[in-house]
Amino acid sequence: MHADANGISLYYEQEGAGPDLLLVPGLGASTHAWYAQIKGLSGVLRVTAVDPRGHGRSSTPAGPYTMRLLADDYAALIRHLGLAPVIAVGSSMSAMSVVELAAGYPELVAGLVLVGGFPKLGPPGKERMEGRARTAETEGMAGLADLVASTALGATTHRAQPSLVGLFRAGLLANDPAAYAASCRAIVEADITPLLPRVQCPTLILLGSEEQVAPLPAARALKAGIPHADFVVLPGAGHLPFLEQPAAFNAALLEFIGSRG
Repeated sequence: MHADANGISLYYEQEGAGPDLLLVPGLGASTHAWYAQIKGLSGVLRVTAVDPRGHGRSSTPAGPYTMRLLADDYAALIRHLGLAPVIAVGSSMSAMSVVELAAGYPELVAGLVLVGGFPKLGPPGKERMEGRARTAETEGMAGLADLVASTALGATTHRAQPSLVGLFRAGLLANDPAAYAASCRAIVEADITPLLPRVQCPTLILLGSEEQVAPLPAARALKAGIPHADFVVLPGAGHLPFLEQPAAFNAALLEFIGSRG
């Protein structure tokens, strides 16, 4: 389904009834990444997954993109769909944008789940991300798929679920290179550190035990900025635990939702 929101068309999928859960995938991913959550949680929640601008079946306008612009997109979608305050789940890049959402639109967010998140990139990370943007622009996504898949998914996944690695790689190849580059540069420029103390809703920081993209120090930096946040490590997963270990991820998410208040 598509919704006109913040001047663009956002693609979303929605199933179920109950408290509202908004799922936002990370760089290069789409609603497909949340299949196990859409199917596994829609019996008790109203689950809405959205393709960020520049991703999947949403509009791919020219850049620049910013985390605040992405947050404005999600706020417009929440209002367009008439969702109650949502539990907003953001993966990687989108952990930054849902923090922007909670800080800028606190009335729309009842809770945050930050998966493989980080407050900002250091100089080496910025250099790597700018390199990705240039590669996308000059070589297309074929020049990035193997590199990204090698670090996004954990060693357990590469060993035990090679078909999942292949499907993730296929999803990366489907990206619009210019929009992917614009998203890379939005990450380079982003720093949500000043926003973290403004997050007043219950927050869960989740990461896989085999995380390589945003390892434990990044999660600790988020926890330092949001002192009331809970922290959970999921074994046998890398940067995408909802995809790699969906049963454990869904259980942690439901426990968090049930513990709020």
